[in-house]
Amino acid sequence: MELTNLINELTDKTKTNIENFEIETVDSIKHVYDNAYLEKPTWLGASDIICVFIDMNDSTLISNLKKRATVAKIYMAFTQNLVETLKKFNPSYLDIKGDGVFALFEGENAHNYAIAAAVTFKTFNEKFIKQYCLDSFQVAIDCKIAIDKEQILVKRIGLRDTDKEKKSNEVWAGNLINNTSKLSNVSKEIKDKENNGSSCIVVSEKFYNLLCNDENTKEFTITSCGCPGGKKVKLWKEYNEFDKDVFLNSDNYQKVFYLFSNWCDSHCEEYCNSILQTQIEE
Repeated sequence: MELTNLINELTDKTKTNIENFEIETVDSIKHVYDNAYLEKPTWLGASDIICVFIDMNDSTLISNLKKRATVAKIYMAFTQNLVETLKKFNPSYLDIKGDGVFALFEGENAHNYAIAAAVTFKTFNEKFIKQYCLDSFQVAIDCKIAIDKEQILVKRIGLRDTDKEKKSNEVWAGNLINNTSKLSNVSKEIKDKENNGSSCIVVSEKFYNLLCNDENTKEFTITSCGCPGGKKVKLWKEYNEFDKDVFLNSDNYQKVFYLFSNWCDSHCEEYCNSILQTQIEE
């Protein structure tokens, strides 16, 4: 291998790509794999995208304490079910990041699909995965859940795919996924501080305002169903005691909102379908 020629070639290619960099605005990211450029130094840009980021709590510690086969089984119970749950809510894009997953939603009703998806997996984790892993592997699986809304950029990076092998992947730039991932850490912080046995969903103020301003569904996303006892209460609490400097554009992250609630056994179908304003596939 002629290393000097390789370095010179990559140097020239990088300079050319940077000089010709551009952003092409698109209306949708749903078909991003087909539409995103590979060789051309053009990124696709979209606005008003909502990200749901769900990750396993203390996964590194679990990996260090348990055998590889046990960790693999835990990932099957957690990550595989996480992917399948989120897919039911029709995200425009979904990808695995470590043992966690992020899903991107867009469109007029995206905020409702995002919160319904997050609460659904949280409920399933609390009611099945956590106890199953505790009984089977002596590990209680908690998750960190966060939702945010922002602009985003995407490009395919890698080599041209072949019929037998995918050699490129989507790379997402901008603040959305990074900040949503950091919000998920605030989720763990709140859970630990309140010493609550349930996982916590944290959302940005921007996303929370979407829920509050939706006159058709805020009855179901902002207040409880009244169980138990019949008294409806506000589901969300405000929190501002976190490190704001870790966020890009930190002025937009002076406070967040969080909830610990799951779907109610009596009203889960009614509330979920009222939020979605439709029925999800069985």
